[in-house]
Amino acid sequence: MALKGLLNNLGFSERIVTDDPTLAYEYKLIFETLNQLESLEANFGSKSYTLSEFIKLLNFLFNRKEYEPDRKEQGVLVIDLKDTIGLDITDLFFGGLIEGKFPSRVTKDPLLSEAVRKHLGLPDIDYHCKLQELDYFRLINSTEKEPFLTYTQEEGDQLFLPSPFLQGTPTMVLTDNYLLSEEEVLRYQGQLENIALTGLFSEIDFSQDENSLELLRTKYGDKNYFSVTELEKYRRCPFTFYIENVLELVPEEAPLYEIDAMFWGKITHRVFELLYKDGAIPIQEIEPKLWLAIEAVLEEEKLSRFWREVCKKIFAQILPEFIKIEEEQRRQGFIPYLLERHLRHEIEPNLRIKGRFDRIDRSGKKLRILDYKTGQVLVSLPEILEYGTHLQLPLYAQLMQIEKPHLIIDDIGIYSLRDMKIFWLVKEKNNLNDLIKAAINFARQAVEDIIGGKFKATPSEKQDCRSCDYYPLCPSQRSSNGIDQK
Repeated sequence: MALKGLLNNLGFSERIVTDDPTLAYEYKLIFETLNQLESLEANFGSKSYTLSEFIKLLNFLFNRKEYEPDRKEQGVLVIDLKDTIGLDITDLFFGGLIEGKFPSRVTKDPLLSEAVRKHLGLPDIDYHCKLQELDYFRLINSTEKEPFLTYTQEEGDQLFLPSPFLQGTPTMVLTDNYLLSEEEVLRYQGQLENIALTGLFSEIDFSQDENSLELLRTKYGDKNYFSVTELEKYRRCPFTFYIENVLELVPEEAPLYEIDAMFWGKITHRVFELLYKDGAIPIQEIEPKLWLAIEAVLEEEKLSRFWREVCKKIFAQILPEFIKIEEEQRRQGFIPYLLERHLRHEIEPNLRIKGRFDRIDRSGKKLRILDYKTGQVLVSLPEILEYGTHLQLPLYAQLMQIEKPHLIIDDIGIYSLRDMKIFWLVKEKNNLNDLIKAAINFARQAVEDIIGGKFKATPSEKQDCRSCDYYPLCPSQRSSNGIDQK
């Protein structure tokens, strides 16, 4: 009473007027607490209590709860089981009824065993489970309508069993009858009615659409030179080519705390270009000049100190093997001749090709065409002769034959900076002509299909679909899943 009188004398209650409902509630709570303390003092202030009795009295008073029903609010109330006491429930959705969670596990007493606790009359595991069972049956029998009880069968590779409290035979829920959000409704309608994506991507073939063909002829007309990488992309999957090259749509990716593969390829190409920019150099000069080239490129790219050090460590690891490969090339009589050379030619009527050579080595009248790769090398002869998914090096060879008809292409190969070896593609005599002929035929067919508006989802390698950004949109996948049936 003295504290409450002091606050009133100081004008505390006059200064707590506020428009903030949260603060107003807190101020109200303070005076309610003071009123309760005043009542406590009036009723029990003249008596003496032991500490144990006082603590029990406080626990009793502080654990009392008062619920004021709010008749204005309507909707879904998400609460814990213990807070359902006294509620008038019409509809009940009771989830999470899995074994191990309901009834929940009890933390073991580190001092008293269960047998001792039961002997002393203290709450034990059986008491805990019985209490939850009573709360469970109280709740499910207090609803106006039949309750909806559910449990999760699995999460990832982990399987769950239903709570032992559940009775009767479980029934699988048909999602057709329980659409719980607007998003699910729209997604479900999109599958059933082939809305949006299906109508757009069900069949990408404009061969009978003159307006679309005119646009394609404008984009890839008589003066256009197809890059070798464009043709390779079409041969790998026409649908991907359509998305990225015709529609020019590229998916956004979250930034990763690592050097992007394309950026790393750009750095390595630039470093080796600077290394041999003035022509071939003696083997003993490769290491010092390579480090000068690395410093120059890292400065050009304005990399942070951390990524500069990462790049230097990678080059330090590959440098010994790089020098060994260069020594082997020199022993065979080949030295760097041309680097980062751009060429474009009409290799046959209506087939114009362009490309950029990473490196060409020369020995007399013989040339070797090399393409640097920082990733995994998966190129094989069947990819060129049968599938036409690797056209780059054979088409480069054809471009160089047109550019330098007095020189002979000795071999073509992939200079792997990951495996630190050169994968040569010419395995037998006169094999190069077969590779060039096959590559030209596949390139011609790809150009005809592109200008003809044919972009069917026919990937050359089915396993590539697993990592494809357009997997959810792909007509072949939608049809195989039974979504795109008409």
